Amino acid sequence: MDDLMKNIDWNGIYFGIQAVIAGVSTFSAKQFASSLLEWFKFKSSVRLGIGTSIRRPTPVGYDDGVIIDFNRKHIIIQFKDYIFLKAIKDFDQQDWAILKDKPEWMRNE
Repeated sequence: MDDLMKNIDWNGIYFGIQAVIAGVSTFSAKQFASSLLEWFKFKSSVRLGIGTSIRRPTPVGYDDGVIIDFNRKHIIIQFKDYIFLKAIKDFDQQDWAILKDKPEWMRNE
């Protein structure tokens, strides 16, 4: 057992642990900065915000909904039958249409 302990390269293990910590820290900082940038971009948008009526394409047509809230990671959209959480960073990758008026199902209530 003593021979095994003498042959271990403690500096190499220490360097490996430091590299893992640095990698995880860098990845976390990148994710945080990226989500914060997307949140600022959404928050400062002139056309999008809480109360904006949007149209979401579906395979059988479309669904009309309203943005009811958002946070640093998600946009919360209320449709007639369900509430949809969409990641802010993926929001602009889908073909959304902004509507001038409220969806029909909201006008009837």
